[in-house]
Amino acid sequence: CGTRYKRINTWGSREKWMCADGCKTLIYVTDSLLENAVLNTVNRVIGNNELLDRCPKSKYEPSKSVLKEENELIRLLEQPKISFAATAKHILQSAALRFDCCEFDRGEVTQALQEEFSELDKLKILDLQFVKQYIRKMRIYQNGKIGIVFYNNSEVEYESPSGV
Repeated sequence: CGTRYKRINTWGSREKWMCADGCKTLIYVTDSLLENAVLNTVNRVIGNNELLDRCPKSKYEPSKSVLKEENELIRLLEQPKISFAATAKHILQSAALRFDCCEFDRGEVTQALQEEFSELDKLKILDLQFVKQYIRKMRIYQNGKIGIVFYNNSEVEYESPSGV
């Protein structure tokens, strides 16, 4: 649905990641699953950086967050007494959310990512700095598929050794 996932730790020692809007998936999403998905996918891309060429055409699809923020902005603007600070905050927040929904790449980002990945050795462990540098987001679909979206907006699907 495009909503962020949240981590829940209410099952005793087991953590679980769930859609903040309550969407269900066919897999139980744990920290370990997410880490393995990213590590496995990154290592596949290091071995074959042409996977980064699978970039979607430029498009804009507003997420639920964008629609909620736009509705809040409209509500603020309809108030008899408009607060400049609150309105400015919501305008900037709306613009940032809209920008996050845009997917575009003229090739420069893809080429730079491919060059950087061609110089990397396969990773044994995953570190947060690497994730922040190369990965834009993860998508978890209702059917259990996990996609890793790199900064050029190419999405590479996680291929689990067990078929998950």
